[in-house]
Amino acid sequence: MPQCHNPALDARRPFATAPYRPEASGRLEPRVLPTLCIHAEAGNAPCRIGFNHSRDRKTGPAFAVAVLKCHTHGRCFTLYPLGHYPFGRAAVAPVGSDGEPLRSAGGDEDGRLAWGLTLFAAVFALASGDKPRRAHPMAWWATEPADTVAFAAAVLGLGLGLSERRGEAIAESLGIARLELRQADRDYGAARGPAARAAVVVVVLGRLPKDRCLLDSILGSGALAGCWAPAARWDPGERTARRRLFPGRGIPDG
Repeated sequence: MPQCHNPALDARRPFATAPYRPEASGRLEPRVLPTLCIHAEAGNAPCRIGFNHSRDRKTGPAFAVAVLKCHTHGRCFTLYPLGHYPFGRAAVAPVGSDGEPLRSAGGDEDGRLAWGLTLFAAVFALASGDKPRRAHPMAWWATEPADTVAFAAAVLGLGLGLSERRGEAIAESLGIARLELRQADRDYGAARGPAARAAVVVVVLGRLPKDRCLLDSILGSGALAGCWAPAARWDPGERTARRRLFPGRGIPDG
């Protein structure tokens, strides 16, 4: 029987992500299907991929996501909406399911992007002096702000003691100077308490691109930092589906 969902394996396995769009029924569906599954290896026969079923998520996307089946490999895999990853409780970037940046309606934490809808919600709240509230839509971080800030920092390569080579790769993925990221890492290490460390993370986030490259930057950085597995992003091409890999070729070993 095909294995559709094994948490222990899915947390380590590369995942596939693609833009979703609303259909006539109002249901969000993938705009494109991959031409390669996450189980494909060099020398395998071509993948034959089709829709298998929809799966509800308790966290992350607020709608059912598509589970696809590769008939070549006899395996199923989830196609995550842009901005989401396996077992993630919130989006990694303030983007919609189509990849477009989400702007806040009433002046969100940074006045432009809706970071409050992402895994970085806690760092903006703590940096601004807000106290976690159970009524907050991101209440999952209410009792563990220190751990949440540590994860948010790790996505950006902070507080990990990474090698210079991997630090350079993360800086390149984020689109910021290596010297700036190195200084932010020192500032993060010197900060005392979740609020002070959150403030450092907010500064780094403020230096990231605020366009469609934002999601790609964070996807690559988080994969390089080991916060999630590498991702294959599928977008519609002129003739067939187009794939981009994050963090991409040349992933440093150390």
